[in-house]
Amino acid sequence: MRLKSAEDALETAKSNGYVTRILSPLTLWPTSATQSSNLEELLPLTLQKNRLKKAITDNGFTEEAFALTSSVLDQVAEWKNSSLPIWPSDPASAWILRRMARHEAPNYLAFGVVEPVAGYESTLVDSIQAPGVHLVSWTVLGEELKQTLPKEILNVSAALIAGILLILLIALRSIRSVLVFAVTTALVLVCLAGAMSLFDMKWGFFNLAAVLLLLGTGTDYSILLLLAFKRCGNAGQAQKQCAAVIFLCSSSSIAGFATLGWASNLGLATLGQTCAIGLLIDAMISLFLLPHACRYFLEKRNAPAMHFCK
Repeated sequence: MRLKSAEDALETAKSNGYVTRILSPLTLWPTSATQSSNLEELLPLTLQKNRLKKAITDNGFTEEAFALTSSVLDQVAEWKNSSLPIWPSDPASAWILRRMARHEAPNYLAFGVVEPVAGYESTLVDSIQAPGVHLVSWTVLGEELKQTLPKEILNVSAALIAGILLILLIALRSIRSVLVFAVTTALVLVCLAGAMSLFDMKWGFFNLAAVLLLLGTGTDYSILLLLAFKRCGNAGQAQKQCAAVIFLCSSSSIAGFATLGWASNLGLATLGQTCAIGLLIDAMISLFLLPHACRYFLEKRNAPAMHFCK
């Protein structure tokens, strides 16, 4: 039985000093052999129910004193022809069992509690690995996320950046403009890392998620200015056109994310702070530095094709 094998493995881990306490569901788990043995002992008593009741009342007890025994014997009589194992269905048993087991055939799920010795969580996971047996905790989940999440976020970020660059290349029809955008975005991320270091903010899972949000939202500011420059061919005009739009969009987004900085959840607060700082940096660079980059790298190239910008 898989549950028995898991408990044996945990007992071995406890003897090796990896575990301090085990709460196993096996204590309450119905088994055919145990129930069959119990029914063999209890079924003869159901035939003597009246004699037992009379013996109790004759010795000075009331009928209420026999109520619990009577209900147990009645239930045993009902189970006489039932297939084993029997899962109790009365409200009290169902309340207890649903907190440690699910038994919808052919799928069964058992839940137990293990208290590992600090520092031996990974060793314990390795020692009881078996098909269908899973040891979970916040510590184990954190270690697993540390191994998989950075790689996943890197893959998603790379795909997102590649998609943005491809769309911009189609829209702007200028490799040089796309390169300016890429350098601007890289500069935003570098400045964000510097700001986090300045404010003594640590990198974590929520910070990495914030970077993805910045790639999806903050890049809009530089895209707006590049599109305006493509229409006008003049960096100064493009800056004037986009100043109010970038200011309104960035200020509302920064205010929204900044309010998360007061959240009681540390991860959510970190996410809000990182996004607010990143959007502020992105807006400042897009509004004040990107026009100079357009003027220096793109304006002369586009000079012959300039047209009036309304």
